[in-house]
Amino acid sequence: MLIDPSLEVLLTKADSKFSVVSMVSKRVRQLNAGWEPLIKVGDLKPVGIALKEIAEDKIVMRKDNAHKESIIEEECEKIEESEKSDL
Repeated sequence: MLIDPSLEVLLTKADSKFSVVSMVSKRVRQLNAGWEPLIKVGDLKPVGIALKEIAEDKIVMRKDNAHKESIIEEECEKIEESEKSDL
């Protein structure tokens, strides 16, 4: 059974396995909260969607002075802003 995307590909997008896991978990929480996927999902579950988004550079790692965190490109920021305005 091959895993797609592979761990080798994902590790090129972050500096450690921990960083990949952090990015995936944050994105899964966003997807479960109703955020729109940045890719065509087909029959993928939230974890699979997050992994594919990382592999396709839809989610990138940003290095801050104090810590590292994942950020979502402009599409997700626009969704968040529209959700805030709906409240």
